[in-house]
Amino acid sequence: MDRKINFTITDASKQQFNFESVQALYKFSMAESEFWESNRNQIAETQSQQHTYLGRYSNFSTIVQRIDGWKGELEKWSDDEFNFRFEELRQQSLNGIKENNWLWSGNSATGSYLDCHQKYGVNGADTFANLVL
Repeated sequence: MDRKINFTITDASKQQFNFESVQALYKFSMAESEFWESNRNQIAETQSQQHTYLGRYSNFSTIVQRIDGWKGELEKWSDDEFNFRFEELRQQSLNGIKENNWLWSGNSATGSYLDCHQKYGVNGADTFANLVL
């Protein structure tokens, strides 16, 4: 299950992630979804408000679900059909992961951001993001 794409997303630190295949986007989205959902759930145990970055897991989760739904069909689609489906995915989910509203889980500041959120709440996380990123 794979098709070639040429797609780039950029996180809040301005780090770019280039994807040349659906499979690469799928694996990346799976990892981001799992990481951010886990951390969101942990913070939600003690805080009712979460910073924007914590909610982006849902965008990545939707990407994973949509690509899962393509299994068995992806190779059968014409280029036009695939391009239509990918554009639909881009508009509905990928555009939700915009610069300044998502942070890559592997960023060196992510651990400190999460610690700041845990200790100081959403305002502390927002301040950290504005000062550090």
